Amino acid sequence: MIRSRGARGSTFEVVITQVLQGLGGGVASASCQLLAQASSPHQDVATVTALVLLFAEIGNACGTAIASAVWRDHMPKELANRLAGILNSTEITAVFGSVTSAVSYKTTNPPAYEAVVESYAAVMKTLLIAATAIAVVPIILAVFAKNIYLTDTQNAVEGEDLAGRAVAINDKEKDLEA
Repeated sequence: MIRSRGARGSTFEVVITQVLQGLGGGVASASCQLLAQASSPHQDVATVTALVLLFAEIGNACGTAIASAVWRDHMPKELANRLAGILNSTEITAVFGSVTSAVSYKTTNPPAYEAVVESYAAVMKTLLIAATAIAVVPIILAVFAKNIYLTDTQNAVEGEDLAGRAVAINDKEKDLEA
């Protein structure tokens, strides 16, 4: 993603990284919910699911806030550095405030347009490197997650089947069934 998100990445590279990111996010989300739901008594499943989703949204909001702060801090500096001598400060501010004004330079001022594209690519690269570094944390945490054996019971803690009848599965039976 770091390589393909620049101005020179192919459409295929962008699409394949988005597909892989979507698959990874879906597997991670489903795995977290499954682990939380299987580890809690039946009457607490709704609460646990809500908490998992709440923490996911809080993480999403924090990531968005950090990315926005980085964007608002770095992008004007990149534009100012790359567009110095090509555009005046008012035009640079307009480019930061509106992507359509940036695109308008494609035909009227190609050097300015290229500088804008390179500015966007530089800031995006910074954001993607940070995101990739942070993405390692869940992988490390997954190594320490409890391996829950899923059976026909409601969960891994109560010992009841889906009809509410008591079932006992000991570790030897788990090993044999696996």
